[in-house]
Amino acid sequence: MRVILSAAALLGVLLATGALLPQPVSVASTIQLTATPPLPSGAAFVPMAQTGLMKPATGSIFVQPRWAATERRPVAYLVVLDAGAAMSYNFAGYGTRNDADRRCEAYPPETSTSDPGCDGGVSSAWKVPSERRVYVLKQALITFIDQLGPNDPMRIIAFAGGLSGHVAASSGWSTDKAVLKQMALDAGALENDPYRTSGATTAAEGMQAARTVLAESPPPATPNGEAYRTQVIYITDSIPNIFLDGTHNDALDICPQHAIWPPADYYPECQLGSTADQRLRPLAALID
Repeated sequence: MRVILSAAALLGVLLATGALLPQPVSVASTIQLTATPPLPSGAAFVPMAQTGLMKPATGSIFVQPRWAATERRPVAYLVVLDAGAAMSYNFAGYGTRNDADRRCEAYPPETSTSDPGCDGGVSSAWKVPSERRVYVLKQALITFIDQLGPNDPMRIIAFAGGLSGHVAASSGWSTDKAVLKQMALDAGALENDPYRTSGATTAAEGMQAARTVLAESPPPATPNGEAYRTQVIYITDSIPNIFLDGTHNDALDICPQHAIWPPADYYPECQLGSTADQRLRPLAALID
């Protein structure tokens, strides 16, 4: 087998393995590649620099090749889940209120406005529960839980604001799939209904809670004593529009063109940067 790799392609292959070797795969100035443990019989790398198609590269890359992997390193998953009002609508932006279908979200460049009477799961959830965004999301999360390794713990943080007013983390890390599935159903549930939600998109608060969990309550050591690889999964259907102090960012100071329709809530550029009093706007705060 003969494999020709550019430096970029090589880096992609190495990153895709997702693990570290105790000894390095070294990349010399001529892109000469050595592997520990050895390559499978018949495999070879042709240094890209020898092809004349690219300049030499330098550096060291650590990798655990697939042929050397004996056991997958456990992963701790921290799911940061949007439980705001819009998650109770269908994917076209419709909800149902007083037995009538209503356009609860109208998207730019549409000129029609959304129904101001919509309030998410409080009284405007879409009439077919299985077509609501939150239903599809939670069922997907349950399917993902089924595929976790036996030593992969998970914890879930649900965020929303306003009427439901909460950023809530599940009680702790767990590898019990039945427990995790119940956590997924309970996340952001309104009045104990797993498929009804309410409130604004307090994403920055949700990510701040994730940071706190990882700093103060990280997952315990793996069964063999190693640290977990940690993955944060952020799931939302909205652009963050709530400051860390819980107030709404109308952004009219930087997006005055959106005073009527469509609102600044729909535009990420209106939620970036900071205000005159140096508050990070919601999307900037989420990134920070």
